[in-house]
Amino acid sequence: MENFIEELKWIFIDPFLSGDGLEIALGVLMWILCLGVLFLVGWGLFYLLDAVGLQRIKAYGRVVEKRFIESHTTTTMVTATPMIRHHPDSWVIKVAFNNTSDEINVSEDDYVKIEHNTDVPIEYTVGRLSGANYLKSISV
Repeated sequence: MENFIEELKWIFIDPFLSGDGLEIALGVLMWILCLGVLFLVGWGLFYLLDAVGLQRIKAYGRVVEKRFIESHTTTTMVTATPMIRHHPDSWVIKVAFNNTSDEINVSEDDYVKIEHNTDVPIEYTVGRLSGANYLKSISV
């Protein structure tokens, strides 16, 4: 355990004590990386506690928007390597319910059947911690 604490001190504290510009930059980078990982872990735990395993509530919602997103390709550079991702066609329905709204992807057939400004049967959940409404399904 003592060795582990020394390693942590060497990574997070010692770079700032030496005064060397490169070591300070690496120390700052390590702090940013560590805080980023802690943020992602915290966000993931919050999502698990807030939105997973909730009982679904049946209700009706009003279709307020319909969107078709044509297939496209995106490229993201990761270091010097391009990451190419293809996104297929998608059909999105936005539903207003319970004083809020949420979007859900549907099939092309359902997209055609569902009309704008009509009430449709939905299932949603309410977050344990946030109280946010999560649209889970829509029926035609």
